[in-house]
Amino acid sequence: MPMRQLRVEYKEFEAKNQLFNRVDKVLVDDRIIRLIPQFLGGIFYKKKKFPVPVKLTKKNLQDEINRCINTVVMPLNNHGSCATCPVGKKTG
Repeated sequence: MPMRQLRVEYKEFEAKNQLFNRVDKVLVDDRIIRLIPQFLGGIFYKKKKFPVPVKLTKKNLQDEINRCINTVVMPLNNHGSCATCPVGKKTG
């Protein structure tokens, strides 16, 4: 979806909430990733559904998109000196 569409059609909270419920993963062009938080809204960040940057300039775009789909973002809050991350393997 173009950024213009995100900015215009998903301006209200209810529209952003519907978008949140409709998508599983948010992939964003790495050149504009810093602009996205203000347009996605707080619901994506409160529920820890962070956008994943994609390098659209890569020669093998299919591998890059597959890499990004399989990427998990671990949110870190700056409280304390330790962080834990549960790890598992999906089979089937």
